[in-house]
Amino acid sequence: EDRKPKCLTDAELIRFRRAAQTLGRNEWFQARNRAILECAIHSGLRCSELKNLNEGQVSLDRAELRLVRGKGGTFRTMPIPSQMMPGLLEWLEWRAASLANVDRDYGRATMAQRSRYPLFLSLWGARSGSPESYRMDPKTIWRLVRSCGDAAGIANMHPHRIRHTMIEQFYK
Repeated sequence: EDRKPKCLTDAELIRFRRAAQTLGRNEWFQARNRAILECAIHSGLRCSELKNLNEGQVSLDRAELRLVRGKGGTFRTMPIPSQMMPGLLEWLEWRAASLANVDRDYGRATMAQRSRYPLFLSLWGARSGSPESYRMDPKTIWRLVRSCGDAAGIANMHPHRIRHTMIEQFYK
């Protein structure tokens, strides 16, 4: 019996990424969703790791995600692959504009204060000056991956399948 984790085929990955391009009810959500999914595809991060990424962990000049907290409380620094950069840069523009509009404290926050704001935002229930209130629920990422899988015609899609796919691609 083959106990190898179920990964996406190359064709499924292409369909999944294509579906991710337009998933979301407006441009803000589409940019956020693309960045989340590309980050998952290229980094293999778990849902909890994606939702816990903060602004201060992104180093664009070094092209890395710093001190990503993983399972068991371990920390690692990960490269940001060039394929992930365009979607991330687009999202960072949308993110900065939306935070400036919805959080009156963000505009005058110090770099240290800004570094605590989540990389991937949820505006549902967010409160001005409270970085933690912008944190996305892992179920939101689950639903996003499931919806994208449905749109791509991929049955039983879940976030860990993306992780398995990334790891398999890395070791090919």
